[in-house]
Amino acid sequence: MASSLFGAPFGIIHASETSICWSKVIASGPIAAAVREGLDFLIDPTQVGTLIVTLPETLPVSEAIELAGGLEKHKIPLVRVVVNRVPFDPFDAEERAFLARTVAAHPATLGIRTLERIDRARVSIGRLQTSMSVPLEIMQDVWLDGPRLVEEMASLLSVEHAR
Repeated sequence: MASSLFGAPFGIIHASETSICWSKVIASGPIAAAVREGLDFLIDPTQVGTLIVTLPETLPVSEAIELAGGLEKHKIPLVRVVVNRVPFDPFDAEERAFLARTVAAHPATLGIRTLERIDRARVSIGRLQTSMSVPLEIMQDVWLDGPRLVEEMASLLSVEHAR
């Protein structure tokens, strides 16, 4: 099990469960006080707010939903879910209907994998919207790196927060 709260999301839940077990084994003294203090910190919404970042694919979304349930079970506040690397969908409903007919007639159409990725992302975001009780941030896929990537992501976040 991971020891980092930032590197492995299930480490948070594991730490919470371990704290509860230790508080039963060591009921008093400095170790018990430290365990209680740590657990109190994790469940205090004025000090802690958990952010889940996931990808718009079936498995990562399932893991995010499971993690959110574990956080809720242990009363660790979840404040937001970020869906990262969401593919841009340039098509309206009419254009998608046309594309569906075209692909049905020509299954080896160039770009079909991209359309499938867009569809998977749409389904995954829908699952998150019905499963989560906190706001979702949708971060479009950006093909940049280094400082330009950081600037673009900051810009996207500021636009999302302005809505």
